Amino acid sequence: MSDELSIEERIKELNYQERILEVIKDAVMNNITNPDVLREDYGLTENEIEWFFSEVVKEKFYTTPSQILPLVEKKMTEIRKKLKKLRGEALRDLKAIIFPNWRKLISARFPGLYYGKMIRAISRNSIILIGYKENYWQDIYGNENAAIFGLGFFYCEFVPATSNTVLNHFEVIHGILMPKAILDKAKNSAPVIRGRFSENYREFYGLIKLDYYNEPATSRRFLEGLYARIAREYKTLISKAAELIRDDSIVPKDLDSLVLLSALPESFNKLLVTSNKIEELEEKVERGIPGLMGYDPSLEKMNDFLRNIKVEHIINEINHIRTTFLKYGWDVLSSLVGGAF
Repeated sequence: MSDELSIEERIKELNYQERILEVIKDAVMNNITNPDVLREDYGLTENEIEWFFSEVVKEKFYTTPSQILPLVEKKMTEIRKKLKKLRGEALRDLKAIIFPNWRKLISARFPGLYYGKMIRAISRNSIILIGYKENYWQDIYGNENAAIFGLGFFYCEFVPATSNTVLNHFEVIHGILMPKAILDKAKNSAPVIRGRFSENYREFYGLIKLDYYNEPATSRRFLEGLYARIAREYKTLISKAAELIRDDSIVPKDLDSLVLLSALPESFNKLLVTSNKIEELEEKVERGIPGLMGYDPSLEKMNDFLRNIKVEHIINEINHIRTTFLKYGWDVLSSLVGGAF
């Protein structure tokens, strides 16, 4: 393969070679190595057969299944290693970010409404976001704030005022805005595990780096085990997030379609939207949001934020996150949770 090929083209080529080898392995397992039979009964082309015998078998004297099968398996292992490395490069900096207990992290007190009535109790509230690294900006008072953009949701498990039934509520979000001090609090909260990778799993912060295959082999093995533990603990949320990302309707196209969860003092624990967007949400506004304080229709008025972080940057980043995740991240996250979503 040429070094000039893009990562996407190299992955596509390796996937193609892997499929050829899977067909040939099936044939070899049935004691078939004859090129004519591979072509006529297994549908391989002349070029595919020629590639196999010249690039994989190489030795013209290797003709029996017992000689060829180990070569097929060795080449498949080699291709799969290359694919993992290339996917790691394609996924560089992409993460699944989890805030396991959002309300406790930000010291929220108001439990939220459900059909206009204050809910009785909250048993669980979390955020999951597929995103990149943080963006920072300062407000007019010099306070440093952090923004994480991506695709995900706020989740609340609660008991309404009118029954004892535990209900679930999801709110799609395109990012989180918070004082940097709150993000630092999450990242520096008590570790759930001990050791050099403890920053990935804290009381208020969970992190799965989807590009972990770029790490050295010893670190990679440990991280894979750690991430599998986190992924399985939050399997329901991660599966829901992965399913959500496939939905074209949640992808923002402009400022009016953005929904950002805020922990900033002026819009504390509210969903930030524009004044145009709020007109579409009249029923949801009246109903209330379990776990949150409702909506704040002032997104377009956040001049300090929008001056430092352009809307075009936010939209482009979210679209890139979605495209990259669907192409390469889906399989990584799926393998960590222990199977297909």
